[in-house]
Amino acid sequence: MKRPLLIALVALGWVALLGAGALSASIVNSKHDLSAGSLNGGITSSESQVCIFCHTPHSATANTPPLWNRSKGAGPYQMYSNPGSIQGQIAAAPDGGSELCLSCHDGTIALNSVVNESATGTPTLNDARTPSHLTADGKLTGYALIGTDLRNDHPVSITYAYPDDPGLNNPATLSLPLYNNKVQCSSCHSVHDPANTPFLRLNNTGSALCLACHNK
Repeated sequence: MKRPLLIALVALGWVALLGAGALSASIVNSKHDLSAGSLNGGITSSESQVCIFCHTPHSATANTPPLWNRSKGAGPYQMYSNPGSIQGQIAAAPDGGSELCLSCHDGTIALNSVVNESATGTPTLNDARTPSHLTADGKLTGYALIGTDLRNDHPVSITYAYPDDPGLNNPATLSLPLYNNKVQCSSCHSVHDPANTPFLRLNNTGSALCLACHNK
């Protein structure tokens, strides 16, 4: 059997194994597609690459996976604090994947500010998007801005306190991911899959997303 045909058959086998749904999720034309060609994000008018706003194949930000192309959010952050209502331990500042999300969503760094630029240089801001999505210097504003005060948001960088907290489901049964036994932004949000607004891992009808972890 010729090699190209073998590769094609293997690829078709993976499609059959995974199912079409597993391959349908895409950041392209979602709110996280900041490229000039995006139908939804499009915060620049000069950069055609989709992935460059978060990732780079070379010279990534030190010690920050996965091939991260942004600086950390400037902070400082006010973390969730309500000792009477939770048993998990909250980090002094966001860590892990939450730290990456906040490099855009805390509003301290311009969305077009990347560590490794493409050959076109710093992406030029799309002025048509600025009034509703960005400040004049390219920082996030509007409904997607979380800011640096995280006290009124679901706690992140917090240990999943099962079994000490009887209100939590056994982590072995969870349909949502934990990271080093911590809840991070990406426990609830899948940044590359816009199927459930806003990038939720599960449809939250009937609080299904909440009940994936909480049993009450």
